[in-house]
Amino acid sequence: MRSPRDFLIELLASFLWDGAKYAGGTLLLGASVYVIKNRNRPWLEELPKHSIALAFILGAFGVCLLTLAVYRTLRYSPPLPKQDYDFDQMDRCITFEYHSLERYTYRKRIVLRARRSGLSIFTDKYRWTGKIQPHVKSGIKGQSVHPTDRKSVWQFYEIRFPKTLKKGEQVETDLIFELSDPEHSFVPFISTSIEEPTKKLGLTLEVPPEFRINQVFCETSSCIGARVPFETEVKSFGENGMIKWDPLPRMHFHYEMRWETPKVSSNG
Repeated sequence: MRSPRDFLIELLASFLWDGAKYAGGTLLLGASVYVIKNRNRPWLEELPKHSIALAFILGAFGVCLLTLAVYRTLRYSPPLPKQDYDFDQMDRCITFEYHSLERYTYRKRIVLRARRSGLSIFTDKYRWTGKIQPHVKSGIKGQSVHPTDRKSVWQFYEIRFPKTLKKGEQVETDLIFELSDPEHSFVPFISTSIEEPTKKLGLTLEVPPEFRINQVFCETSSCIGARVPFETEVKSFGENGMIKWDPLPRMHFHYEMRWETPKVSSNG
């Protein structure tokens, strides 16, 4: 449900746009009548005499275009509330590796830059669709990972640093998820949503060549589970059994790689 503020903004934008349409149409009609009426006059001599009128007409046309842009922005892309972030993510790398049809490793490496002093904890989340809970550990000495709240389908966790960061200081995190799924119940995909300013993003899938996966779909969308993605790119495996996708990360966009469940080749 829209708030009264959003309703008033949209109403004002609609009023301005409708008024600009009528005013612009009237001005263009008047300009057409003027051109017809003065069609026999030498235009180069007459233009300086009517510079104010021409400037007014062009200005009105510009106001129409500007109003259209503002109206569409307010109606279809309402401004987001101001948000505060603790970190910039300089590099976010996510890797999913098959060791067998039942054992996998999910790895998330992030290079963080503190936006203010006094930070010693980074909070993130994950969702594993298999039935057996993953074993999670930090790959960096001195850092520890602690599960916290469960929210909807997400498990939140904290990565605690051995020291407090200063503003502008960088730190690397490296979480390793050891996964097991003997019932083959997990949904084959990896994804991430950009919730903090992120400079670089990479998603990698590693599959042994004997596992038959033909294609991987790389999708950019508004959110996880979006009905229609903004963009879809289809990638195929090389001889090394690896696919890497490096999309340009944009705030509040969702990036997902999905594939079909692999099968062992009959020649394997």
